[in-house]
Amino acid sequence: MNFSIPQLNLLLENIYIQSLLTFIFFLFLATIIILFYKRYIKKIALKTKTKADDIILEKSEKPVFYILLLVGIKMAIKPLSITNPAVQSGFDTLVIIVIAYIISSFVNTVISLWGKKIADATKSTLDDEILPLFHSFSKVLIWAIALIIIFDTWGVEIGPLLASLGIAGIAIAFALQTSLGNLFGSVSLILDKTFKVGDVIQLESGEIGQIVGVGLRSTKLKTFDNELLIIPNGQLSNSKIKNLAKPNNILRIVLPIGVAYGSDIDKVKETLLNTLKNIDGTVHSNDEKFKPRVRFIKMNDFSLDFELRFYIEDYKERFDISDKILSKAYKELNKQKIDIPFPTRTVYLKKD
Repeated sequence: MNFSIPQLNLLLENIYIQSLLTFIFFLFLATIIILFYKRYIKKIALKTKTKADDIILEKSEKPVFYILLLVGIKMAIKPLSITNPAVQSGFDTLVIIVIAYIISSFVNTVISLWGKKIADATKSTLDDEILPLFHSFSKVLIWAIALIIIFDTWGVEIGPLLASLGIAGIAIAFALQTSLGNLFGSVSLILDKTFKVGDVIQLESGEIGQIVGVGLRSTKLKTFDNELLIIPNGQLSNSKIKNLAKPNNILRIVLPIGVAYGSDIDKVKETLLNTLKNIDGTVHSNDEKFKPRVRFIKMNDFSLDFELRFYIEDYKERFDISDKILSKAYKELNKQKIDIPFPTRTVYLKKD
């Protein structure tokens, strides 16, 4: 069947033909974009080190196709002069829903990858407790914004609704003030990488123990007396913490040692330094920073006070190594005829 140019122009002026051609154009465009996705974009994403782009591309492939189809349908019905606003609003609503789905998938993918990385680094229960909360919060926020936009598309007055939600949010925040403080405290502890499970820390109040669990509300600390301390994360994040495992396992030990007045100071220093020889676990390095030292600190009431300062390779061995060195120091001092004093007091009686 042959068409002349006038007949073809007449055919193209038909609003239904225009609508059909517009829809076919957008369908063709959507198909081309998806093919471009699969053949080129996905191959580029596979070459990157991160998996985030792969997951996002996979989840957004179909939604992008449907968005273009919906836009095509909306453009296709324009020549039909459909004046019913409900039809236009309906199509806008579908487009908003698909876009919100894409954004939600993207945000949740980023949260999952980020959370898994942090959880692996801290060996905490972040992925089990905080991540689902972040997922839920992001979904509620994204879909709440989408719902507000949909209401606006349908001509619904959203001002009073936002005011009501604001008041409700303030009330909920006050009611959950303590719980939210602990929640944000746990997040700040994890983001700051303050500690991880297995680290030994010292609290501001003086307790020392090993981290055995980091939860959503609290952190569990096991002391060396086998006591379990449960500390709210809000309180912990606002206090001063000494982490013995940071920046590494090397720890400096300072042992105070007193000798009697009249002792040879140089001989005392030499004897104490010799006690560090052949002690496993101590740091033996030519680096000035890690060299052991003996400092003459004070002439006390009944003793000359020294400090033996040295580094050990693992802070967890500090008690055993300190015990070995103190025992050896006592023996060496006795061997060198260096007296170790004890508190004495001389009382003079005056006769009248």
